Amino acid sequence: MKTHNHYIPQFYLKQWLENKQIHYYRKIVSNQNCRLWNISNGTNNICSCEYLYCYKNDDSLENKIANTIEYSFKKILDKIKARNNLDDLTNVDYGNLLKYVLFQYQRTPDFLEKSSKLFNKNVYNFSDSFVNIVKDNYNITPLYIKHKGDRISFNITP
Repeated sequence: MKTHNHYIPQFYLKQWLENKQIHYYRKIVSNQNCRLWNISNGTNNICSCEYLYCYKNDDSLENKIANTIEYSFKKILDKIKARNNLDDLTNVDYGNLLKYVLFQYQRTPDFLEKSSKLFNKNVYNFSDSFVNIVKDNYNITPLYIKHKGDRISFNITP
């Protein structure tokens, strides 16, 4: 199973290698003494997070992304680089390119974290609404609501 899931494909990063090294910028550092600009030997450990697309020891999502979305983008990128222009791109190519750009934005850790916070906020708002509906319509008072990962459990007192 792959543990480092890249949110920027390695095939894209590899084109920026110079003498098997790549310069990269760290947006988040642990303290002010850390260097923002760094050099990495290769692309294995940059623009990746551990288990970003894995769920319960299953990396099929990572494989699906690599074999479909990234593969389509690579074909378009190769076509652009081979001809050094956009003239030969079809409407389908432009559509796939747009899908890739939108997907790329949505797969970054920053976007995923913001989405998760928004989701959790809405889950709790839903929970409050649900409690009121249950109380008003069924004369049942939930004792507490507890969010557990991907599910919400309710203990109900009649």
